[in-house]
Amino acid sequence: MGRTYFVEEAIGQYLSDLSTKFKPYVTGLLIGQCSTQRDYVIRAVRTPPKEEQKGDNIIPSKLASIDEEWITTHASQVSRMLPGGLLVLGVFIIATPELLKDGQNALRKLIFSVEKSLTKRRLWKPTEEEVSDRAALQICSATKKVVCRTYDVQDPKSSAKPADWKYQSALSASWLALDCTVNVNIHIPLLATSPNHDLEKNTKNGLNRWSKQIEDSVFLINGEVKDDGTELLEGQKRLRGNTQSSAQFSDVKVLTQLALKRDIINTLSDRCEILFEDLIINEGPHKKIDICPIIDNTDDTPQKQLTKATLLLKLQQNMGVVIAAAVAVFASIFSFNYFSD
Repeated sequence: MGRTYFVEEAIGQYLSDLSTKFKPYVTGLLIGQCSTQRDYVIRAVRTPPKEEQKGDNIIPSKLASIDEEWITTHASQVSRMLPGGLLVLGVFIIATPELLKDGQNALRKLIFSVEKSLTKRRLWKPTEEEVSDRAALQICSATKKVVCRTYDVQDPKSSAKPADWKYQSALSASWLALDCTVNVNIHIPLLATSPNHDLEKNTKNGLNRWSKQIEDSVFLINGEVKDDGTELLEGQKRLRGNTQSSAQFSDVKVLTQLALKRDIINTLSDRCEILFEDLIINEGPHKKIDICPIIDNTDDTPQKQLTKATLLLKLQQNMGVVIAAAVAVFASIFSFNYFSD
């Protein structure tokens, strides 16, 4: 039996609008939350046009011309902005009937490209029970027919499996919000005896050690330790069917196996990645970001000292901003989208 995707009703209208505005096709991402039992899609986001396409609205006439790199870059940027508990669940294509003949092939390539881009920067490994199916949605712009299939992204030879696509109103009305603040203060040593210090590599090594600490930590939900698989609202009154109910908040302290740990790890990892992208842009694409040790008994020692001090100061300033931002984001990153079922 295939998977079932429960979809926010407003997404249907959004996709319908796209089908009339963009021809011959348009692509985008599906955002939501997955579990072993059900998958929830609460947002669809179309792929933005490239700079050269904005003015003339130029769209290639064949699906074979789809820019995978552009779509995967978009997916990475969207993934960075998502609050805890949400992820890119799949991709969609809306196209004319003649183009949809190759629709599934194009979707399959996109799904595996997007997943590869998103997983290469993760500091945690999926468990055996992890849901690895991703949605491939295609819609005919003429007939409005919707076809949803899934692919197992852990299996490169995976074939398409049928899936149900069901619209539902007020999908996230009864979701439980978790609020968590994590103060981050990580010391990452750099060896002065080494000829070059690859700051990005050293930082990622340090984050790997820190992420292991987070994975091994204990989380308290409203002061209580919840066993694996336990419902967060166990013992409390359930508010099913009441779409007008106010948001329910629970306080989380990091002190077992909850998705929250990955959200914390992803948040800091993303911000460090943004930092190094910024440094590469500012220093130039052909310059390696590193710190060279001071060589004694040379005439240009003062200049080398100044260069080292300047780079270290710049790094500290940027890391200060990143860590401060991370702390600020942690306060709100978990305040949305954890389904209690």
